[in-house]
Amino acid sequence: MKSSTLTYDPAVQALYIELSDNEIAETIELSESVYVDLEADGEPVGFEILHAAPSLLASLSSLPGATALRDLMDSTAA
Repeated sequence: MKSSTLTYDPAVQALYIELSDNEIAETIELSESVYVDLEADGEPVGFEILHAAPSLLASLSSLPGATALRDLMDSTAA
């Protein structure tokens, strides 16, 4: 399994966490602004978080990789 890749689009405040580069078979809405992309066998390929404003980072600070996420969002906001 590849390491996760984070992509942030500040224009639409969308964060994508890519877990693998496998083909996406289905996207499921987990909540109003969180989606998971799945392979045909149900394994997650990635997550999309909409309305991911930089202020979201305050609630993510205890997660592994939070510093990398903060740096990504800060660099794209500049």
